Amino acid sequence: MHFSSIIRCAAAVFGLALTIVQPALADRRVALVVGNSGYTNVPRLPNPRNDAGDMISRLKTMKFDVIPGLDLDRNGFLNTLAAFGRAAEGAYVALFFYAGHGLQVNGQNYLVPTDAKVEYEAELDIALVPVPLVMQQLGRGSRVNIVILDACRDNPFAKDLSRTLGTRSSSALGRGLS
Repeated sequence: MHFSSIIRCAAAVFGLALTIVQPALADRRVALVVGNSGYTNVPRLPNPRNDAGDMISRLKTMKFDVIPGLDLDRNGFLNTLAAFGRAAEGAYVALFFYAGHGLQVNGQNYLVPTDAKVEYEAELDIALVPVPLVMQQLGRGSRVNIVILDACRDNPFAKDLSRTLGTRSSSALGRGLS
């Protein structure tokens, strides 16, 4: 499906959901939109930054207060995520959009900052952003939470991780997010 079709479909669903609850129309809507294209240690991705830009524009027309996060390294990702969590506390709707590399190891999903480098399983939580961390920030008080993950389904660390996971690699490494 072409991204513009996804945006239109998502916008229609959001619009319908927001109009069903009439009092919510006057309440605050916040969004964190992350688009990581400019990776330094794994293959660059041409579309996420553009997709995030399209999403930012669309969400602004829908009266969302948007926190943009374009090409975030891990430190920037965590700082922006914390700011989003604070903003979500007083919001009726909090939306998180991510486009970029994503992976799953041992059933845990991770988003990949632009400076990430992972060779060992023990480095996953240090170098990447676990999806439950995003969910934790959404759970800080907004009444409606929406998460859209548009992640590349190729694990950019699969070769290094499969070597260090040994015989567990086939069952531990997922193909992209799950």
